Formats: sequence, structure tokens, C-alpha cells
Amino acid sequence: MRPPYFYFERGFRRQAGPLPALRATLSRKRERGHRLGQVPLGFDLNPLHSKAGAISFVAGGGEPYLGGVHPLPAFPMATPAQLFQSFSRYPMGARLFSLAVTRRAPYFASISPLVRELRPGRCELLVRNRHAVHNHIGTVHAIAMCNMCELAGGLMIDSSLPRGLRWIPKGMTVRYLKKAETDLSALAEAVLDFPPDFRGDVVLPVQVRDSAGQVVMEADITMYVSPKKSD
Repeated sequence: MRPPYFYFERGFRRQAGPLPALRATLSRKRERGHRLGQVPLGFDLNPLHSKAGAISFVAGGGEPYLGGVHPLPAFPMATPAQLFQSFSRYPMGARLFSLAVTRRAPYFASISPLVRELRPGRCELLVRNRHAVHNHIGTVHAIAMCNMCELAGGLMIDSSLPRGLRWIPKGMTVRYLKKAETDLSALAEAVLDFPPDFRGDVVLPVQVRDSAGQVVMEADITMYVSPKKSD
């Protein structure tokens, strides 16, 4: 089978693999004038690390556009939960969303997370047990699990805040309960209800479980929430 081709503003480029194939499909839809629906997307994603073009998703409507500048005007950003729901409508959507998250915050790419569920008050993500996240005894490194907790907690609170509030991590307390020797899932779940002018600390509980459902790590993440600065 021939590798798929997909369109860039500066020409064609050959790539192999499922993600380029998805990009090729999006490109063909665009070239035929089809729209992918009014999806509230807001990431500017360039998985190829190429200056030739990127898949750009504009919030509030429109279609993925292959190129450096999107022809549609910018709209207010959607929440991560809204973005996740929009991505999930398409093949490999959860994986593509997870890739977009790690492009926005590159450090989290070190654990290759896969977001499995994201909605206000709840986020669950998966990290595979692989050599890149191991410590010297062959189990998943404690700091890799800390990264899981911070990412899950951050996505969850970012999806739960009113539009006029912002957050930043302030501290984390962790408890390592047993060796992490399998694939892991991190779950951040809390009932959050903020008034529009809220200012103060919020503690988010996160648990990391192995494939048998046993808790291998617990974390309490303190987030400082405050109103956004007016322009």
C-alpha cells in the first residue's frame, strides 16, 4: 500500500502511519469542500514539527485546516472537556487530543499519556508501562506518576472553572503505596463549584491505580484559583 499523501501550503509530503493517514483524510475533506461540523476546537497542532504546515483547530466552529495560518477568525477558547468531546467524535480522537495536550505542554510528552475520560469534575488518563518511564528497578518511576497526577488534576480543574477564573499549581503531597509494575491509570475527581469571584486554594485528590485496580499512589494537589486579569 502506498503511504498516504496530505496537502501542505508548500506542497505534498509523504508520511506513513495512522496519524498521518488521519491528517490525510482531513485534508481530502477540506479539498473537497466538506466541513467537519461546528466543533468547538482551539488547539494549533503541528505533530510533524514542521514549518511547512500544521493542523489548526479554531474554537467555535470551522474545519481543520492544513497550513500555517487559519483562514477563519479566532473565537473564544473552549474548555479541555469540550475539546475532548469534539475530538472523540473522530477516529483516534482521544489519542489526537492527548497529542495536542502534550504539544501545548511538552514536558508531559515524556510519559505519553492517553486521556480516556474528561468532563467537569473528572479526568482519567492512562500511561503504559514501558522502558522510557522506568526507574532503576524496572518499575514506573515515582516522578512519572507525579506527572500523571498533575496532568489529570490540571485538565480536570481547567474543565471545571468558570470562564473568568484561572488556576496554577501551588503544591503537591504524595504517598507511594506499592510498586507500579503494570500500565497505570490516574483519576482526578472532585465536586467543584466556584463563585465567579473566587480566590483561594483548592485541594484536588488524585489516585493512580495499576491494571489490577490497586492504588499504587495517592496525591493531594493544591491549586491556587483566582480571577483572570482584565485586559
